[in-house]
Amino acid sequence: CPTYDPADGYEISGFVWFQGFNDLVDGGTYPTGPDGNRDYSSYSDLMAAFIRDVRKDLDAPKMPFVIGVLGVGGLEANDNTLAFRKAMAAPASLPEFKGNVAAIETAPFWSEELAAIDQKRGKVKQMAHLLRVKNKNTPNADGSMDAAAQKEYLKKFEADLISEKESAMWARGASNAGYHYLGCAKTFALMGQAFAEANLEMLKGE
Repeated sequence: CPTYDPADGYEISGFVWFQGFNDLVDGGTYPTGPDGNRDYSSYSDLMAAFIRDVRKDLDAPKMPFVIGVLGVGGLEANDNTLAFRKAMAAPASLPEFKGNVAAIETAPFWSEELAAIDQKRGKVKQMAHLLRVKNKNTPNADGSMDAAAQKEYLKKFEADLISEKESAMWARGASNAGYHYLGCAKTFALMGQAFAEANLEMLKGE
């Protein structure tokens, strides 16, 4: 940091941990049971060990630690995602972390409106693929549509599926895929505020 002055020193006021999607889909590390669901219990143990290690390395034994619980998929997430969220939040309930570790749910900040549009965009991409491979359930089953004809069909298909209002909303509010919260600045701003407020509350309790 170019403006840092060693004479002023510094203060470690907190730590935010916000990740999880790659662990959610990691079938190699987290075993899948006979019911098709993964066992994420080891994530809780590793997360607790990580908190201890970071505090030790920074020489800040009671440093406020915020766990941003994975919110991809919003409130209607599937069983695996719900199980992962539970494992991710679990360390905050350990007696040793009472009052200095907080698990903040981010699912409420997921943009359901953008997610609905993203699903429609997925259908457009799927149709483009089906046209290219001459799927029997598409107008190009006989292979008579050239690239230009396919493009024209997709244009109408998308217009019928996604309204102008939705297209404008997507252009204004999204910039990435679902695993990155659709790149929605509003979502990230709300999550960041929640993390900061949780950290501040823990600082007040010191």
